[in-house]
Amino acid sequence: MFKNINLRKVAIFIITLFILLFIYLIKIYITYEPKKLAENINYSKTVLDRNGEILSVFLNNEEEFHLKYDGEVPETLKTAVINYEDKKFYSHFGVDYPRILKSFFNNITGGKKMGASTISMQVVKLLEPKKRTYFNKLIEIVKAYKLESQFSKEDILKIYLNNVPYGSNIVGYSAAIKMYFNKEVKDLSYAEASLLAVLPNSPGILNLKKNNDKLEEKRNRLLKILLDKGLIDERQYKFSLLEKFPNKIYYYEKKAPQFSIFLKNKYKEKIIRSTLDYKLQKKLEKIVHDYSNTMKDTGINNAAVLVVNNKTKEVLAYVASQDFYDKKNNGEIDGLQAKRSPASLLKPFLYALSIDEGLIVPDSIYPDVPIYFGNFYPKNSTGTFSGMVKMEDALIKSLNIPFVKLLSDYGIDKFYYFLENNDNYPEDRFD
Repeated sequence: MFKNINLRKVAIFIITLFILLFIYLIKIYITYEPKKLAENINYSKTVLDRNGEILSVFLNNEEEFHLKYDGEVPETLKTAVINYEDKKFYSHFGVDYPRILKSFFNNITGGKKMGASTISMQVVKLLEPKKRTYFNKLIEIVKAYKLESQFSKEDILKIYLNNVPYGSNIVGYSAAIKMYFNKEVKDLSYAEASLLAVLPNSPGILNLKKNNDKLEEKRNRLLKILLDKGLIDERQYKFSLLEKFPNKIYYYEKKAPQFSIFLKNKYKEKIIRSTLDYKLQKKLEKIVHDYSNTMKDTGINNAAVLVVNNKTKEVLAYVASQDFYDKKNNGEIDGLQAKRSPASLLKPFLYALSIDEGLIVPDSIYPDVPIYFGNFYPKNSTGTFSGMVKMEDALIKSLNIPFVKLLSDYGIDKFYYFLENNDNYPEDRFD
């Protein structure tokens, strides 16, 4: 049966096959760009205030809370993940060959199944998900070497933790810490870290309303490993076993919602660092809300305030309505971005300039009656007249006739000159 087989041709064929495979793998190594892939991850957009406080987090286009966290990985999580996923993480160069061989042997002999992927290889899969095959595993090995050549171990660990799934629509460890435990990243306990370490292997196993016996068993087994290695002491171990599993999801608050939406739509960055001061924002929101309630009887149903540092041009507070959740009074409408007529926009400037120059005071009385200015016959948007009105009320109600009269008194050319040259207007008059 084998007499007609030309062994030399078979050997040449096999060698050629290996050479082609080698060339292909070299090409994979050269063309693989993990840095570019890491820069284009589908993170959720996150808006921060000037001190780094999270204002709002938006779902990405896959309806996930997928946060990128640039801070330090807590030691509790680092210890738990490395001892569960990849004990030789800091000593190998992306691939753990003894582990691969053991896993392969177990698979073909029907032994206990075990994962062979290092954290570096899992990062490759997270950046470019592929079907699980032996050939794809070989490609993962090559890409893991390239990954290790371009990133430090700490950066690889961060990429892994920022992109693993933790159940529900939560991706990334900072989102998981906040939404499961309602904690800051730095405050993560060993029990919580151990839960997060084992969860990515079976993210669907966590049930917020039922017992989590299998998951608890995995967590406790990892805690025992940490105890046996002397990474935690007996007291920490016993208290960790008593810690309960999360039973609800703590969603991110919507702080300065209209400001956050405005920035989210304007900028492409995933982490948007704003100049807003949330402490000031909170105080102003209450002031605007309370003041708006007192003005409803006069027919004014909305209010908006913008606070800007005139010297740096930084926005410090942005209250676009008296209540974002008040749909009845158009709370969701951004009152600071809403289009206005040029006349309504210019009236406050004319009012302020006239007060500065002593031409009027807020209680000055001006006519709101049918009147001609040459051939111009101004009308109010309501089509009605109020008689004699205070200028403060005329500004509040945006009456046209009193302001046309005020413009005539102030001087059209003078006001035009102010508008044309406002860049040179003394800044200290607004301090």
